[in-house]
Amino acid sequence: LNKVLQEQTELQDDPVALKEMFGRIQQTEEVLREEIQTIMEPVLKNTNWFVKGSEIQITSRRNLQETLSSLCDEVFSKSPKVPNELINRSYISSPMRRGLKLLINGLISNTDVENFGLSGNGPEVSVYEAVIGKNGLHSPNKNGVWELKPPSKTSDPGLKAVWREIEAYLKTASIESKDFRTLYELLSKAPYGVKNGVIPLLVWLVLKYNQSSISIYENGTFQREWNPELLDRFIKNEEDYTQSTASFTFRWLNSKNIETTELLSQLNNVIPNSEHSEECSLPELLQSIFSWYQVLPDYSKVTKTLSPKARGLRNRLITASDPQELIFSSLPEELNVLEAGEYVSPKTEQAENFVEEFGKTLWEIENSYRSLLIDVVSYTVKTFNCFIPEDSQPSVDILKSHFQSVDNSVREYLADERVVAFLLRAKGIEENNQVWLESIAAGLGN
Repeated sequence: LNKVLQEQTELQDDPVALKEMFGRIQQTEEVLREEIQTIMEPVLKNTNWFVKGSEIQITSRRNLQETLSSLCDEVFSKSPKVPNELINRSYISSPMRRGLKLLINGLISNTDVENFGLSGNGPEVSVYEAVIGKNGLHSPNKNGVWELKPPSKTSDPGLKAVWREIEAYLKTASIESKDFRTLYELLSKAPYGVKNGVIPLLVWLVLKYNQSSISIYENGTFQREWNPELLDRFIKNEEDYTQSTASFTFRWLNSKNIETTELLSQLNNVIPNSEHSEECSLPELLQSIFSWYQVLPDYSKVTKTLSPKARGLRNRLITASDPQELIFSSLPEELNVLEAGEYVSPKTEQAENFVEEFGKTLWEIENSYRSLLIDVVSYTVKTFNCFIPEDSQPSVDILKSHFQSVDNSVREYLADERVVAFLLRAKGIEENNQVWLESIAAGLGN
């Protein structure tokens, strides 16, 4: 009847027919309700009950509820206990959705802070207590710094089972990337039966704990940073992936053995201005590389005056999509350490050559802008015929002294406004030599 009501559009123009249809639908629903109640009422003894093919006796509603509860415990034997009805449901409310984002944002950004920095009486705080605090997943270490921890002996057995299942699934992506949707479906089914509201939180807890071994991709592009923007897109996508064009996948980076960690540390320690570390994971190395690249002057990112190796390495960095491929194959190949398609192995001569060439090439890029400024100084000193004392080299101080010696009255004889503007820059008082040099170089360019 509902199908007829939806498909027969001509009924919308016939009030009498519509009234008749609604009446019949209501009557049919009442009959169906009564029939279901009759079937489900044990006292009436109209129904034979079976469990796993064997008939059982159900004599009361309480008996029925106890049987159903026992069956659910058996079928969903590894379901975590989540004592919070705000999130432990298939569809969460808008306030809880906002609270979930705040909670996972805190997990990503403030793991070293008590309660992830959350406060107040919002749903995110109550869920933190029910899922994370109650199970001891977040606590201070010996130094008083808060950190994420896996479930312990005192944690809920269902939570421990789900945590292990998520980790096991993550580790299946060591050869090729896997999607999160399969994981979501796995957790929602028996024996776990995790509600849709809880799944994102549990998945991100395990992801964050294993961050040093995980790389996340959006539409095939490696996501260098785990930030609120990434999280927002991720949650929207996984909530209703049928309506989304995005695709999130991940790789398990098997880089925890001692030899590989040592190689990654050596690579990290030759990055200009990086913090030296005896232990380094692949994501940490990538973070160091891209952090260094981001603060490079624009000139260093585009100049063609670099060697072919340096230009090639720079291009590989900005086009990288697979971190393992980048570090263990693409960069060694670009630096002429390996042949195409080969992978570098720790504790080999190739690995030593790779570390050496990697450091030299990064420093070439790092020093490219400094070399440009030195050339600008030499060119400008020569062009303006500045006096250079014996045993001295062209310098910014010599340039500054030269322009300060120019009498201000000279401006009266200058017809070109661009020359006047340049002279004002050159005679300007600026303690930072690089800022001053960049200013007059821009003036010369004009």
